[in-house]
Amino acid sequence: MILRGKVADERAAGPMKEEAIAKACLHDKWPVEIIDCIGSTTNTRGCLDKLDPKLRATYRERLARWNDAFPDEALDEEAVDDDHLDFVDCSKAVGDASQYAPVLTLKGEDRELATALRRHHILALCEDWSTEARRCFEQLKTPDRCRTLLEPDQKQDLVDRLAEVDALMSKIAVVAKKPTSFACKQVVDFHYADARWKGKLDAMKPAERKKIIAESRTRMVKACTDDRWSASLRSCVVAQGGEPCFLAAGISALTWGFPPSGIPIKTGIPECDAYGDALRALASCTAIPKQAAQTMLDGFQRVAPTYANMGAAERTAAARSCAQSDAAIRQSARSLGCTI
Repeated sequence: MILRGKVADERAAGPMKEEAIAKACLHDKWPVEIIDCIGSTTNTRGCLDKLDPKLRATYRERLARWNDAFPDEALDEEAVDDDHLDFVDCSKAVGDASQYAPVLTLKGEDRELATALRRHHILALCEDWSTEARRCFEQLKTPDRCRTLLEPDQKQDLVDRLAEVDALMSKIAVVAKKPTSFACKQVVDFHYADARWKGKLDAMKPAERKKIIAESRTRMVKACTDDRWSASLRSCVVAQGGEPCFLAAGISALTWGFPPSGIPIKTGIPECDAYGDALRALASCTAIPKQAAQTMLDGFQRVAPTYANMGAAERTAAARSCAQSDAAIRQSARSLGCTI
């Protein structure tokens, strides 16, 4: 998990810290915006500071109890300083992304997509901006005026990222002139083309890998059709936008990864396979904040393919860690009324 950070004892302290964090997030029902913030930034402290004081106090108490059990581990509590007290969150600081020069002139769905793509890039860059620059943007001053407060390299990064979006939107405009090229099946044929699977899941048996690829395509066609993906999103994917297109549409980056997060990956380690199954079941439980469950599942899917190449000692350690994490998640789910 993102909030867990590094721990010295991966076998015991790691899973127990995950359990403490999961209980705080799931039991106390953290707001979706807080969960989204944590999943999209490196400045997790800024996200946690937006928690209701009671929720933050409970979170700190759970971590303190974990630290009492593992006193040799670092608690990762930072001292408060003046700059932190003046913190301006990037989600507020970036303002209206459509008004950054060059100002967007697109209309309708294309404008919405371009604005979302811009905002995604600007939010990432904002993490390194000074408090003064952030406050300028937050106070709705003109973006051009606020740019003068950025460092030269930060200004250039901003120019480059906006240019990337403009270039992508130009490609989308070309694709959009050929309606048949971005029907759902064609979108999937492009995104999950054989060539794009090169280097992916190579450690798996050929038959199993082929099965996962076929299922990935089937699931994506269904989602595209059932959820009625917009013409702009479909054109964006075909125009080689890939991950940025999904993120701009509010879809997790790993939802349509290689493979999608919803497809089980058999690691060959029973305890880890069981943990993956528990996380997928958790994501379907309506009593659990969807983004919290999806974030945990995405994290597991990201590392699952690496288990196949582990040595015997590593697999033993992974099995122990997965078993402990599995027990913690199932316990949290049961207390919230979910059967997984």
